[in-house]
Amino acid sequence: MASMKRTACLAALVAWIVASSWVSAAAGQWQPVGPYGHDGYRLFPTKNPKILYVTTFYTGLYRSDDAGQSWHAVNPDLFGALSVDPRNPDVMFMAPGTFDKVVRSVDGGRTFVLAADGLLYRDLNPQIYSFLRSPTDPDVVFAATNSGLFRYDGVSHWDLIAFPGLAVTGFAIDPLSPAIWHAATTDPALQGPADTLISTDAGATWSHAPGEIGPEEVGPIFFDPVRPHRAYALANCQPSVFTGGAWRTLPLKAPFFACTAAMTDTGRWITVLVDRNDRESLATSDDGGETWSVHSAPHDIFFRMAAAAGENDVVIASGSRGLWRSVDGGATWRAASRGISGFIVGDLAAAADGTVFASPGGEGVFRSRNAGQSWERTSRGLNAEATGTPVLAVDPRDAAVVWAGGAELYRSRDAGQSWEGMGLPHESAGKHRVIDRILVDPTRQGVVYVHAFASIGTGDIAGPFVYRTLDDGRTWKPLPGFHRTAWLLAVAPSDGTLYAWGSGGLFVSRDTGSTWQRVRQTPQTIFGNTLMVDPGRSNVLWLGTYNGEVLRSTDGGHSFVNLAKGEPLLNPIGSLAFDPAAPEHPYVSVEISGVFQWRRDGWQRVGARNPFFEATVTRALAFDAENGTLYAGTSTRGIFRLRLR
Repeated sequence: MASMKRTACLAALVAWIVASSWVSAAAGQWQPVGPYGHDGYRLFPTKNPKILYVTTFYTGLYRSDDAGQSWHAVNPDLFGALSVDPRNPDVMFMAPGTFDKVVRSVDGGRTFVLAADGLLYRDLNPQIYSFLRSPTDPDVVFAATNSGLFRYDGVSHWDLIAFPGLAVTGFAIDPLSPAIWHAATTDPALQGPADTLISTDAGATWSHAPGEIGPEEVGPIFFDPVRPHRAYALANCQPSVFTGGAWRTLPLKAPFFACTAAMTDTGRWITVLVDRNDRESLATSDDGGETWSVHSAPHDIFFRMAAAAGENDVVIASGSRGLWRSVDGGATWRAASRGISGFIVGDLAAAADGTVFASPGGEGVFRSRNAGQSWERTSRGLNAEATGTPVLAVDPRDAAVVWAGGAELYRSRDAGQSWEGMGLPHESAGKHRVIDRILVDPTRQGVVYVHAFASIGTGDIAGPFVYRTLDDGRTWKPLPGFHRTAWLLAVAPSDGTLYAWGSGGLFVSRDTGSTWQRVRQTPQTIFGNTLMVDPGRSNVLWLGTYNGEVLRSTDGGHSFVNLAKGEPLLNPIGSLAFDPAAPEHPYVSVEISGVFQWRRDGWQRVGARNPFFEATVTRALAFDAENGTLYAGTSTRGIFRLRLR
């Protein structure tokens, strides 16, 4: 009897430990792990030389407390313009992503309240281009909008003070003579030429500013911190200066033009130069733009530049590949996006030794050997068409052999250090191929399957196309019987059994696809999106559908059961990942829902609730068995990691 009690207690303890481990996994935090970059947009320095803010295209508001060396997320909402109080870097006005509201924050942007009373033009909220604080009263804030110039009274109300119905593309106040205001406007209805205006009585009256300046869009306008009363502007991407009562175009030699600029506290002007062939360089001027020195620039497309206040030589530039930082006034630059990731992750793959491969954005293939703490780009040998969002696969028998597929197929034998094209056949001319799955047979040396689609003309889809190699990629042939009909393909890790799901049903092959046997006719109501085989049992199949269902078969596909218990999945199933130690409890990525695991009581969310992560989850999912870590890709927020043991 005592023995029975001890056995029962032991069983209960084991059950509690297992349940506790699941609870711990569910309560764990998804950690963003990069790769960093690809989402720089607008930069906002503060009067504190160490504190800067950046608003991004996709991932919200970030802050740096070390003059741009690293960043941390503040708010996932999108903001188009900021105005930071010079007395307190935690107090700011912000225009959310729609640009037509104004909110105020007193905690560094983490929370905010509406502050838009009176900011209307003809009963509509205007689009806000930029804010400017009054140099004499920081509580007074100006908003340059597509419907005029507005002023906040410092208490609770906005007033339209100039240019009703006109777009104010540039606005600046002389910090040494606060009654002198400069503005640039256009008529959005007529799309007419820009007008540059000046006021010498703090905006009470305006007159046309004379001189030589480009007639098209003008902005931004800013003042020289060293040379009193000199204003600068970029007019149709050409620099101009206001001095002696008139505007004058600065001598920037053709074929260059400049569309973004920054000025340091020492009066150094830094701008990005683009020639007519879209080649970029950087130029600096220490004499107010009269002469320029040209420097090499990082390979990027730049949006904005900003100089850190009080840090004479620190300049931050934002581009399509991320943020860049210079500590020598723009002469040299280094990547500075640590903490920010805006990548769309195409695929993830984990090797047997714990190395993780990822395909973020248009950057090619990245590799991490330390569980996502750092990433390195591995693109030597990848052509331009392979830098989109390629599909990835790692040979389970050899962690150094990695496959990548975009429009073409590539293989690396040195863990991604270098790549070679594999010469996959093309169906016919006029079709753009997209490889969407690569399957390596873990039981047969040299056997690989490639599944692809092709587009014809304006988005029409042709295919699928399925190829097979039996000689380690030396030759490729159409997959017998299913080259044009297998919408889904899966290979069993335990014995190499191959399954094909197509319009004619579910088929199985045990000789690398040379011959096939139909298992069952597939119902027309089932729209499969992903098909996987249990790592240890070739007769256990998992099928994810477009309508948010996961079906399981334990008899080799003869019958399927809809696993509908637990939390509803609702949205299209992206991918499944298995922990070899518990293959009966796979993980599944669900678009706009998150990552879930199948457990005894049904589907349960994995990780603590994080709507901003879950809303961007893609099909990219990988389990690192070496380190017990799950990785998930997102559509605009890079890669997240969840440690499970």
